[in-house]
Amino acid sequence: MDVKVPPEDGFQSVHSSRGELANLGKDTLAYFGTGARPTPWELACLHVAARSRTVQVRRRDGTVSVLKRGSDEDTAAFLRRLRGLEVDATSHAFAPGSAPTFFAGMTDHPSLPAGSEGYALRFLHTSAESVSWLAAGDLVAALKA
Repeated sequence: MDVKVPPEDGFQSVHSSRGELANLGKDTLAYFGTGARPTPWELACLHVAARSRTVQVRRRDGTVSVLKRGSDEDTAAFLRRLRGLEVDATSHAFAPGSAPTFFAGMTDHPSLPAGSEGYALRFLHTSAESVSWLAAGDLVAALKA
């Protein structure tokens, strides 16, 4: 968390700002303790439920869970299935295909098709010229739009 307490007499002083800093710390702990902050998984679920018909989730064991949105399934129902990982099929590898893809993950392995957009902690295989790299803040900002 990045905060700034207004200077007193033109100087920053922890000693003279200790009351404000104590309140800020208390309020910050109260905010984070509410559970109101979405996790990266929840943000990804919200994005893909609104944008996608097929979702692939790589599991820790390397398998890939595949969820396909039903033709009459609304966004809220699909989101519930995503959050619960109620899979339609399991695969042994992630297969992005050739169509533009929305991606959120640790890395972009394998490389993503041109025109895709997504978030990765580390982009290793896809250039920023062919794919729109999103920052973590972009995932949140896109939900507000």
